[in-house]
Amino acid sequence: YSSAPVGFLMTVFNVRMGQWLGNPRNRRTSGRATPIFGLWCLLNELFGGANDEAAYVYLSDGGLVDNMGLYELVKRRCGLIILCDAEADEEYKFSGLGNAIRKCRIDLGIDIDLDTSAIVPDKTSGLSKQHYAVGTIHYGYVDIKAPTGTIIYFKTSLTGNESADVRNYKKAHTLFPHESTVNQWFSESQFESYRQLGYQAVYSSIRNTPPAPIKSPEKPLRTHFKNFGAKIKI
Repeated sequence: YSSAPVGFLMTVFNVRMGQWLGNPRNRRTSGRATPIFGLWCLLNELFGGANDEAAYVYLSDGGLVDNMGLYELVKRRCGLIILCDAEADEEYKFSGLGNAIRKCRIDLGIDIDLDTSAIVPDKTSGLSKQHYAVGTIHYGYVDIKAPTGTIIYFKTSLTGNESADVRNYKKAHTLFPHESTVNQWFSESQFESYRQLGYQAVYSSIRNTPPAPIKSPEKPLRTHFKNFGAKIKI
């Protein structure tokens, strides 16, 4: 996306994915949040002239290359990488993950073994066996003495042990938890459902994936009322 023709079209149609900031390499501009006069930077962006040596650099969120940040972490030889994938992926194609692993192999020569089959939902129940997968990062393919790395990959998925409010949201919104990311205006219930699902996915996975659904104690209902001092005559 840094090619001149693509950059020209994206700038003309205002599909701009980043921000101009002072280059940390440049003592004169490193402390400036934005250019004083932005026309020159805009022209650089228009004609694909942005680079890492200019007074100002064009900083992008990286989503055009790798939404999860795996590429840069592998590039830095991180020993343990925890990856959270919340892309809209109703068919569980793992496109974002596959793209990142492919780029790591092509550009860096580092391969990643990761079996995600336990995350793919059962066709009958629509539930996954677990929310995560653990894999191996083969840094030794490039650096002979480099230790092997570990990747822990979490995926937005449902295993059946979710709380009542999350299950309720799923019944009302069939695409959950893979609603389109085009919608940038989440409602309060939508945001909370994704937050709660993420919390439960990680917490239950650490405890022992997945824990059995919480069941109410098998006591007569009147016992629960009596515990709080209620007087019930039956």
